[in-house]
Amino acid sequence: SLLASFRSALSSCLSQLSYVNQIYPVETNIVIFSLVAPLSAQEFAQYFKQKGVLLSAISANQIRLVTHLDISKEDLENTISMLKAYSPKYST
Repeated sequence: SLLASFRSALSSCLSQLSYVNQIYPVETNIVIFSLVAPLSAQEFAQYFKQKGVLLSAISANQIRLVTHLDISKEDLENTISMLKAYSPKYST
């Protein structure tokens, strides 16, 4: 299905990003992943919200992305580009 291919594309992108610690297996239109410490899931979610991408911080370091039927291929490609361009600011 289209949503499964979107989820697969997001998971593939996330697996290549240095700031992603782990991608959790799911069988739905949801992708859950954790960020490398000390990155904050809340700050990550806020950053992407400002860019027009809604995702949820579900713990201190975990993010949930949900693909919906109203998401276009262009939306997906834009989100993947933003994920790849994201430059984490590590606190010291």
